[in-house]
Order: sequence, then C-alpha cells, then structure tokens
Amino acid sequence: MRIATLSNAAVGHTQRWVEWFRGRGHEVGLWSLERGPDALGAHPLPSLPLPGALRYPFAAPALARALARFAPDVVLVMSSAMEVADFRLAAAGEWMSVSDTSGRAHVARELGARVEALRRIVGPDPAIAVTTGPYNDWRMCRAPCRVSDRTRMDALNAVWSTVVGERADVVALGYAAHLNAWRMAPTDPRRPDGVHLTPAAATASASQWLGPTLLEAAGRA
Repeated sequence: MRIATLSNAAVGHTQRWVEWFRGRGHEVGLWSLERGPDALGAHPLPSLPLPGALRYPFAAPALARALARFAPDVVLVMSSAMEVADFRLAAAGEWMSVSDTSGRAHVARELGARVEALRRIVGPDPAIAVTTGPYNDWRMCRAPCRVSDRTRMDALNAVWSTVVGERADVVALGYAAHLNAWRMAPTDPRRPDGVHLTPAAATASASQWLGPTLLEAAGRA
C-alpha cells in the first residue's frame, strides 16, 4: 500500500510509525514543515517564518504536486486541530474556546474548511485518515495550560469527529481513545514529557492500533 503521511518529521512517534509501515512492505512518503533525520527521507515543505497554522496554506501547492506524483492509496494526517480550538474575538480581544457552547460552531466551521482544503490538495481518489487528539500533560507548559485541559480536548474531538463523520471520503482515527485507554499516569515513562511517546511506545502503538486501523480505513483490512 502507498501511504502519504502529513506529520511533523522531527517528532519521534512520526518517525517510528513511518518505519513500522515501511518494515512491513508499505511504501510510505512523509511530508513535513519540520526537518527530520536524514535517514527518514522526509520531503520538506516550504515553510515561511510564520506562527502555527499560518504556514500551511503556503505549502499547499507544493504538497498537491508532490501527492499527485506519489499517487497514494491513503493519506494519513496527524491533525493540528488544536490551532483552531481557541480563538480571539477581534472586537473584544477575549479568548473563546471549543469548550464554550458559543465557540463550537466557529471551531466546526474552521475544521470543516480544513477538511475541504485537504481534499482539494490530495485530489479525489485517495482515502483520507485524520487522527483525534489524546489527552496531554504538557509539563513544559505554564498554568493555565489549555493543551492539558481534558474537558477541552473531549469537546474538540467531539466536534472533529462530527465534522469528519459527515463525510464519506474522510475517516477519523481514534488516537485519543487509543492513547487515553492506556491510562498513563503523569509520571508514565512512555510519555516522558507528558505528550510525546518514546520510541518503544510509538512502535507498540503502531502495532496495536495505527497499523490495523489505517489498513481498515484504506479498505485493505
């Protein structure tokens, strides 16, 4: 199977997941805004010195051309949906969140627009699989830390799953349910910084969850 992965190449679990699929005979291409190890063979995307989500639109044309050449069976997207989970009202200058009823409709529109843009980029044929976001315990984040707010993540994943569930051509992969089920304690060595998996844990995650789930999403189970 030909798998196109859109994820941060500098992150250990991305590297291990790519290696896991390649080790089982799948052809995997990785496209990233961040540089990874040379041995991983990630394809760098143009990245302007802009914050977060503002970088993505500028990389879209290059990514679309690359995916047309690669012709994947499935596109795996490690979503960065947290970048639209909180937003500042232009007039009042206050923050609203996906945890607020008044903020959910905005977040749903933003996520829906991302899915539409993603489909235009990858073309009409390949299956698209996007991951939900697990709980984090980001120990480098100063309180109050929205990334570690479990209520917020539950609300975000509910909106994300609803947006994706309304489309027949996109599948939401339950990374949140998978990783949260491990019931990791704050000091669990599998996520030493409270967010990122160790190499061994990432390999176990690929074997127990991502591999079977992605194959099913691509219709190859």
